[in-house]
Amino acid sequence: MSSEALRFLQQENTRLQAEALIHQEEIATLKRYVAMAAELYQARAQIAAASEPLLALNELLARLVAVIGSKDGSILQWDPETNELVFILVQGELQQELPGRRIPGDGGVAGWVASNRIPVIVNQPRQDWRFSFQVDEEFAFLTQSIMCLPLEAGDRLLGVMELVNKEPAKFSETDQVLTTIFADVAAMVLAAGPVQPIRPTVPDMEFF
Repeated sequence: MSSEALRFLQQENTRLQAEALIHQEEIATLKRYVAMAAELYQARAQIAAASEPLLALNELLARLVAVIGSKDGSILQWDPETNELVFILVQGELQQELPGRRIPGDGGVAGWVASNRIPVIVNQPRQDWRFSFQVDEEFAFLTQSIMCLPLEAGDRLLGVMELVNKEPAKFSETDQVLTTIFADVAAMVLAAGPVQPIRPTVPDMEFF
């Protein structure tokens, strides 16, 4: 066998191994998504019966963020009296800073989704006219991708939910389908009435 033929076979072997690894990762991701979808369907009844549904929803949000691979996620409740969106659940880097914070109900990607009631995926937010730099500038945060969905009960707007900064890939339509199931559960919780933001508890420091 010539050296060129051997080199070609080695290259093909490397390529096929890489493709097999990609397929394995895709299958593993699909299995995680199917399992998460089943969990979300079951969660609807479980959260409805929970003594503290917002806490249960927060745990479910953490699971969704992990499965999809985004670094951050949040649920914002719409305040019709002030036309503002209020962060009530936050997972990720700003989970201590954002709960209770208000943003304009018609500003940024979240405000656009609230106003138009249309889910969006924005994988290059800094090139999108709807994007607001307010949170990034105030908290030295870097938003690199956004998926945002409205939360509704019938024709009533309840708020929006966002997943931010998926790594290493971009948000996809498959991500949106899975998140839509979660959005239905979140809307059920918010439909019961206004809720108070949840801030993660900070463990007491131990002194020696």
